[in-house]
Amino acid sequence: MAVRVRFFFAKRGRSAFFPHVELPPIFVRSARRAGLEFEYSEGCVPHPRLSLGPTLPLGIVALEEPAEGWFSSFPADAAALWGSKFPPGLEMIEAFPVEGPPLAAVCPRAHYLLRPRRAEDLSSLEEALAVSGGGDVRWHRTSEGLSVTMGAERSMGGVLRAFGEISPGRGWRDVFVVRLRVGPEEGDGVRSLREVRR
Repeated sequence: MAVRVRFFFAKRGRSAFFPHVELPPIFVRSARRAGLEFEYSEGCVPHPRLSLGPTLPLGIVALEEPAEGWFSSFPADAAALWGSKFPPGLEMIEAFPVEGPPLAAVCPRAHYLLRPRRAEDLSSLEEALAVSGGGDVRWHRTSEGLSVTMGAERSMGGVLRAFGEISPGRGWRDVFVVRLRVGPEEGDGVRSLREVRR
């Protein structure tokens, strides 16, 4: 019987530029190197049973991205061994067997940190959030920049395009963007799925 495992990974450095569609083959290859076997779908063209969380735009650093895989077995030391086979910049944070709703059902919100290169751009970023986000986006200032929560399927690209229109000549290169986590809403933030074990 297959074991459904939810795992969490970070994307830093150059790995932030791995496209979302490239992650499944990376995870499958690294699992194979660790001696883990994914379960495969049925049909004419079987695929490893692997489900990623909401799409992460290219170039955005992520600190706690969820994914799920179905394995024939998943021993206690499997997460550490599997993570040791990841390419540089990808890091295994945690993995555990899970039951209950699928990953897509428990990832409705995303929590970001936006830090402009220039402090004077903070107000323009807030204006861009107001213009592009509608009622779905909430933010507040912190000592590190802007803490932003929004629907997980919303694109940060729209916010940064609006920022460029408000501050001509400004865009992606002028704002450091980190997705801290995705998960269910909790107050003004997003609850970590690592705490939501079902």
